[in-house]
Amino acid sequence: MLAFLFLSAALLVAPGGEKLSRSEQLAWRTLVTEVVTQPQQTLDVESIKEFERFDTAELARVARLGPNYDSDSAKAREVNGAKETLESFGRTTSGYSFEYEGHVYRYAVSLPRKYEPSEAWPLLLDPGHGSGAKLDAAGKAGMLDYYRNMADEAGGRDWIVIRTEIIEQVGAGGLHKPLPEDEVIAVYDAFFRDVYSRFHVDLSQVRVAGISQTGFWAWYLAAARPSRFAGLAPAAAVTWQVDPNLENLRNLAIFVAHGDQDEKCPVEQPRVAVRRLANLGARVLYHEIAEAGHDGKVFWRIAKGLEFLKQHPRDPYPKQISKACANLREGGWAYWLRIDELEREDGGEASVKRPALGGVDGKIEGQEIRLHSEGVKRVTLGLSSELLDLDQSITVIWNGKTVHEGKLQTSAQAMLELIGSKADWIGVFEAKLELTGPKR
Repeated sequence: MLAFLFLSAALLVAPGGEKLSRSEQLAWRTLVTEVVTQPQQTLDVESIKEFERFDTAELARVARLGPNYDSDSAKAREVNGAKETLESFGRTTSGYSFEYEGHVYRYAVSLPRKYEPSEAWPLLLDPGHGSGAKLDAAGKAGMLDYYRNMADEAGGRDWIVIRTEIIEQVGAGGLHKPLPEDEVIAVYDAFFRDVYSRFHVDLSQVRVAGISQTGFWAWYLAAARPSRFAGLAPAAAVTWQVDPNLENLRNLAIFVAHGDQDEKCPVEQPRVAVRRLANLGARVLYHEIAEAGHDGKVFWRIAKGLEFLKQHPRDPYPKQISKACANLREGGWAYWLRIDELEREDGGEASVKRPALGGVDGKIEGQEIRLHSEGVKRVTLGLSSELLDLDQSITVIWNGKTVHEGKLQTSAQAMLELIGSKADWIGVFEAKLELTGPKR
């Protein structure tokens, strides 16, 4: 299937440290494209082996160039047996869609005026307020214009701005039966992979913003997938849904706006959340607007928040991370750590506060990785030369006990597996380590 992408083994023989040729780079980036956009596809392992001849630092450098894009990438496709109908409304194009578990979800896109697929562009996500469910395509495009205008005002004229219809479909009050929030996360995972297959996104500058209901989702999406985002900007939104796992957000830039007279979303919730985040060392900016309720005085502050977020790109390799979750759907990656098994899981229910049933704090100092966990049985670590020296021995201490000591094998296959698992070609790892927690 993918074998035709590769040169013969004779042409690929290269000493460690040699740069890939242009055709070899194209082949490697095509593999990156495949694992990001089609994670269910089985890779041609024999073909991957040909790339094991190259130094993983060089493979990582090329992987960070991202997937291959051309002028056809953003054209209409066939999705779930039907051809997309794309419609333009000013700068917005609606009708993009993707399929997840038999259901088709749509989204609309506003591109920078000078967008070129050869360059990477920042992305601002509006999760999509449920109030747009019964609007026509023009009406939905108008809702996206609100965020387009705020991005432009904040100096983000070069940003891609996207609004999804996911919450309209399966969020609270949506057109279909609401899904538990952790299941909605999986829908957004599929959404991002589809976006990455069409538009050249700068993964160091992906941000999410929202008002009221979509502010709820800005908080939740970022807490569930912290290594996906550089920052978030919720306005007039509750925080109860992320209270159990606020520590997941420690490495993000966060702007919060709220009115002190908001009766729909009590101001005490964001006040407490902001204090906790500040104590964790998060970069957080809080605007509390006096005499303001659940209204436009608060909503438009997002533009100011985007100015703040713009100053803080994502750090793909923080030395200290946290990940807490109620189940594995809510789990996923936190930068260089993924929770693979919990001692027990929550089944999930829409709009219900769920306690974190497991969590890990991780810290890298020199060649030592220290993990402290509760309720976690197994994890996978993705490790990079950006974090420690992979040519030297590495020690992992989990809850006070040494669970690994020695050098790790770097490989092209491990790199591709982790790129595909994370849908992330910027935070690239050359080695992986699967660990089982120590017995108590």
